[in-house]
Amino acid sequence: MDFLAPFFNHNHNVTPVPAPQINEWIKNIGTEDYCPYAIALGFACATTAIIVILAFVQLYFVVKYISDETVRSDLYWIVLMCPITTTCGLVGMFVPRAATFLNAVALAYLMLCLFVMVTLMNSLFGGRKSLAAYLTERRELIRFNVFPICCCKCLPTFRPTEANLRRIEWSVFQTPLIRISLEIMNLVVFLELKERNHWWFQASNVLGLSSMFLAFYGCYVMTPLGQECLAQYKFKTVFRLVDIAQALFSLQKFFFDFLAAIGFFEEGPILPAIGKSQFITSTMLSWEMLLISIIATYLLRPSGNSVFDKYHLQKSSNPLPQLVAAANDNKTELPPVRPPPQRESKEADSVSLSAKEGTSPFRQSKIAPYTE
Repeated sequence: MDFLAPFFNHNHNVTPVPAPQINEWIKNIGTEDYCPYAIALGFACATTAIIVILAFVQLYFVVKYISDETVRSDLYWIVLMCPITTTCGLVGMFVPRAATFLNAVALAYLMLCLFVMVTLMNSLFGGRKSLAAYLTERRELIRFNVFPICCCKCLPTFRPTEANLRRIEWSVFQTPLIRISLEIMNLVVFLELKERNHWWFQASNVLGLSSMFLAFYGCYVMTPLGQECLAQYKFKTVFRLVDIAQALFSLQKFFFDFLAAIGFFEEGPILPAIGKSQFITSTMLSWEMLLISIIATYLLRPSGNSVFDKYHLQKSSNPLPQLVAAANDNKTELPPVRPPPQRESKEADSVSLSAKEGTSPFRQSKIAPYTE
C-alpha cells in the first residue's frame, strides 16, 4: 500500500464520512487505511512525551536557580510553549472535530509568548523605566528600519521613552487578543452556517495574518535594544527559538490549509480535506517542537547563562582552583544604570529618567560566567 494514499485520495466517488472518534481509531487501528494514521499518532505520542520530560527538566532549573520572581514567571510561559502546542496538536489528531479549535489555542499561546519576550526584556532591566533610562544614557534610539524592511533608511527614529516602549509592547500584545476574538467569531459563524466555505473565514485569515505580521515587526523593533547587556542572558537565543516556533506553526498551517482549500487533498473515507491538512500539520509540529526543545535545553543550560544567578553564586562560593583565573579574566560587569544629566524638555513624551537601584538582581549583576 502506498503510505500516502490515505492523505492524497484521488477517488472522486468516495463519500466522506464524519471525522472518526477515539473508539473508531482503536477499533480500526490495524486496518490498511488506518495504518499510516496509527504510525503518525504513535510518533506524535512519543515526541510529545519527550517534550514534556524536557519541560520538567527546564522548569526545575528555572525554579531552583533563578532568584527574581518576575523573570521566573516570564520564563514559565516560554518553557511551556513546546509542551502546550504539541499537546494541542496531539489531542487534535485523536479528536479531529476539535482540531481547529485546538490549533487556534496553540497559535494564540505562541503569539502570547512573543509578548512575554518583551516583558522578559523589561524584567531583566528591572522594569520599563530602567530600560528607558539605560537606552537614553547610551543614546540608543528606537529604529524602525528592521527586518523585513531593513532597507528603508527613510523611516524615522524615536527616543526610547517609556511611552514609546509601551506603544511597541502593545503592537505585540494585540495579536493574541485579536486571534482569540477572531476564533470566537469563527466558532459562532460555523455553528450558524454548519460549513466553513464562507467569505468570513477568508477575511478572518487575512486579519489574523496582518495582526501576526504587526506583532513580528514590533518584536524585531524591540529586541535589538540593549543587546550589549542582554547578551550574557542569551536573550537573543531565546527570542530566536520562540520566533522560529511560531513561524513554523503559522506558515505551515497556512500552507496546508491553502492546499486543502484549493482541492489538493481529496475527501476521503477517514478524514475530510481540512482534517488531513490539520493532521499533517500536527504531525510535523511534533518533531519540530522536539528539535526546538532539545536545542533550547542545550544552548540555555545554566552553566552558560547568567540568568541562572543562583547557579553561578553556588559555583563562585567554592570555585575550583584551576577555574579561578579564568573566571576573573572572563568576568563581565553590567555598568550601573545612572540617570543622565537633567535637561529641560517640553516634549510630550519626556519622562523622568531616574531608575530605582536594586530593583532587579540582573541589571547590576557582577557574576562571572562559569566556564567549563
